[in-house]
Amino acid sequence: MIQIKKSANIFKKLLCILCIAVPALVFFAFNMLTPFWWDDFKMAAFFKPVGGWLQVAERPLESFSDIVVSTYNMYMTHHGRSPVDFLNFIFMFVKHKIIFNICNTVVYCLFGFLICFHVRPHNTSNYPLLFLLANVFLWMFVPGWGQDFLWLTGSINYLWTATMILLFLVPYRKRLDNPSYAMNTTFSILWFFAGLFAGWSMENSAAGCAVILFAYFALRFVNSNRKQYVLFEILGAVGFITGFLLLIHSRGNLTPTFSDIVFRFVNVTRIFMLYGKFLLVLSVLLGIEVVFFHKKKISAFIYLYFIAAFASVYSMVLADYFIERSFFMISVFLIITFLSLTFSILSEIKTRYIFVVLGLLTVLFVPSFYRGAKSIFDCYMLYSAREQFIYEQKAKGITDIKVKAPIPAKDIHCGLFDGQDFLGNKRSVDYKHQNGAKNLWYGVKISADSVQLTFMDYLKRKKSDNLTSSDLYKEIYKKW
Repeated sequence: MIQIKKSANIFKKLLCILCIAVPALVFFAFNMLTPFWWDDFKMAAFFKPVGGWLQVAERPLESFSDIVVSTYNMYMTHHGRSPVDFLNFIFMFVKHKIIFNICNTVVYCLFGFLICFHVRPHNTSNYPLLFLLANVFLWMFVPGWGQDFLWLTGSINYLWTATMILLFLVPYRKRLDNPSYAMNTTFSILWFFAGLFAGWSMENSAAGCAVILFAYFALRFVNSNRKQYVLFEILGAVGFITGFLLLIHSRGNLTPTFSDIVFRFVNVTRIFMLYGKFLLVLSVLLGIEVVFFHKKKISAFIYLYFIAAFASVYSMVLADYFIERSFFMISVFLIITFLSLTFSILSEIKTRYIFVVLGLLTVLFVPSFYRGAKSIFDCYMLYSAREQFIYEQKAKGITDIKVKAPIPAKDIHCGLFDGQDFLGNKRSVDYKHQNGAKNLWYGVKISADSVQLTFMDYLKRKKSDNLTSSDLYKEIYKKW
């Protein structure tokens, strides 16, 4: 009997390890299969103080001072995400992507555990299962998964900043649940910098965090049993406000006209419903279930995550675009909300229903995972084959090389999805600054030999590239 119990404990521990190790190893493998891509090449070049983002790269980063100056120039001419820009420049200066792959996997695991904490701050025993579930939910509900997690520039902009924000919120979550909680003086002082980097991160992610922070202090103020504010609360908030102001200060387009606001509001709402409606509806229904049928009180912070998702969405009304990867932190807030509500009543749900839901989730996840993994691998093979061709041509002394482009990344889980590859049309506004950065990286002049043109590409590029129906028909006939 003792032996059986011991074997069961070993099996349980092994299962817990696998729930964490398998997603981590798979994520590392996907990072290894994702090459430098798109804007990564621009971040390997010295960023000049003129020309903004569309400047043509003239020389590579050559020293640490180049990185510092480029980060400053980026702040003054493009956007205010200086901490992530600095990290981008650092990794592209190093050039060896294996270093980033390791660092990105570590950050991803920390991010996963932070989700676990925000879902179940008082019960760590559920973390292995929760970590696995978080991975599945992120895969299924983050609309720009490959760009947000695998693409170097994208992951630092989104995954790393989300990790900063979730880490920054940890002691606030603890103190709201436990008013006697406080950090020691050293960590309290460090929390100024945690707040600084959380605020100085990504515009709409920081906007969601700002709403959480504001609501936190509002709740503390109206709480009749409130205690005196402690050092980390004040320093963290001051750091966050400082970082947030630095972030938005460099943006020059935050005063749209009334017609712009109306148009963007409609567009932002449309995209919110497109990507977020499933988790949104499930969270609302589950919240009703928890309150009215299970008679449980929902933690104040769960409401804050839910509200923060809306804040992250509608802060995009001030921006002039809202693309898939910008939905990242919104998905994270909604996933935390949904999983928090689920685990609050998990012990009261019959086991057979849990297995049914897990079975359905597996049926939905496995085909999606297969397609995503295949796309990641196929794109890696094509990229590697093309890169080998470039180096072979360069070794022969050929300095003007035509390559096949673009690489057909058809799945959103591929880091190359929806990115700009080598361009062949010299009339394109992106030709010089995109191809120029890649040319600098490889040390030769490269352009696309044949640009694959689909009907949707044709519609998108018709005006900017002066395309005619003849261009479309030529591509269709060439691929017949």
